[in-house]
Amino acid sequence: MKKTSLAIMLSLLIVGCDSNNPNDGTPTPPEDNWPPAEELVHALYISSEKSPNCGIAGVEYTIYDTQGAVLISGESNENGAILLEDLPEDSRYLSYFYRSQNPDFKTWSSATYEISLISQASKVLLHAIDDGDVAQCAAIQDSVKSLSFVNQSGGQQLQYVANGVLSQDVLQVNLAEESPLLVTSHDDAGQLLFSELFDTRDFEAQDEVTVTASIESELLTVESPMSADRTVVQYSQYPLAADVMTEAQDATIWAPVADDEAAIIVRQSSVNELKMWSQRRQAQAQQIAFDDISDYQLDVEFPSHQDQGDNLATQVTFELQGAAEQMDFVGHYADRIYTGGGPFCAEDPTYCRYIYRNVYTASQNSSLFIAPLPEDVKFHWMGGGITNQALIVAERDDVGMLQTLAAGEASDAFALGYGAADLDKRLQVSPLVPMPVSAQTREEFELRYSRDFNAVASAKVM
Repeated sequence: MKKTSLAIMLSLLIVGCDSNNPNDGTPTPPEDNWPPAEELVHALYISSEKSPNCGIAGVEYTIYDTQGAVLISGESNENGAILLEDLPEDSRYLSYFYRSQNPDFKTWSSATYEISLISQASKVLLHAIDDGDVAQCAAIQDSVKSLSFVNQSGGQQLQYVANGVLSQDVLQVNLAEESPLLVTSHDDAGQLLFSELFDTRDFEAQDEVTVTASIESELLTVESPMSADRTVVQYSQYPLAADVMTEAQDATIWAPVADDEAAIIVRQSSVNELKMWSQRRQAQAQQIAFDDISDYQLDVEFPSHQDQGDNLATQVTFELQGAAEQMDFVGHYADRIYTGGGPFCAEDPTYCRYIYRNVYTASQNSSLFIAPLPEDVKFHWMGGGITNQALIVAERDDVGMLQTLAAGEASDAFALGYGAADLDKRLQVSPLVPMPVSAQTREEFELRYSRDFNAVASAKVM
């Protein structure tokens, strides 16, 4: 497959034009007749994990050039959209900053992206959000189809995975776009038993689908020279990439059967003290083989936020030893910040806040750009600063890898408390997802979901 470099994608950034087509930024898919979502402009929509179809208005954002100079500042619109169709030609980074106006909600968040990775309408699912912001939100997409299911699979529970899921419960799923639909059947312990792949275009709205799940799962042999803490199986068939609920046991794992048009992708990750690694590989002949990357060494010069003032640190610098020789990498920087204040919280509305920050950018001279926090955010001398931070660097430099990082697929170990001795202080990722996925070409889809990667990380805990 042809490699799409980040530099090429940056040079092809879509800027403003005179068209009235609201779908200019989300191209009509060139294959398989998957219908586009006509109402979606090319934008980053701010939403949340708890209400993924809820657009959050009034979220601050800033656009930067390659040197980190501010070009545009504003707020997401009434639909939660940060519009990307009319940006200056030298735009490179987009950063948003979410903070609730509710003084009792103390968790804020920020993310910085290379604009090139938001190549179509996309939404970020905030990990933590105030219920008041959700209550006032506008729907991002309308429902195109709702399906219900009858379980005749022999398993005790079903899992449904499709693109554009607006909501789902035990025997029903509500969709914003037509999509392949993978239904898996599991025993009462959650182990994968059967699978069945549907095409939602074959059904009318409100249809009832009988799931027989007649295709038994297959057992993969996992060859890994490194001990893994977490293994994730993904079924990939354009335009669907579906994480499957299953568990690894004794160097084996159950997975859905993939035909000639599909692939089984497996990710592994591990944490050892303040070091982490993550890999992704495609299964071949019911086997999956991972590399020994134990000799990779990531040395990081982390930014600091000390006492009052230095909340404008704008880069993290690193050196990756042991990887294939190349000058450019893409990375994911994450930190958790406490603005401090203790008994002085009432003195300033930005005191006593926890800020979770994530950055997904390409390296420049072995460093990543970090957008500064808003100037009004203050750090109190009593406890203000970064509590823990991590840097993940991937041994690739393309847009597909940046999208993988922004979806949180190389930071599985954060859920294990990586970077914090106390799980309450673990780092958080708000994943980025495309809308609709079918707006990607098959080549873009495979670059995003199917190419192998190696990634290593290092953390620092205060």
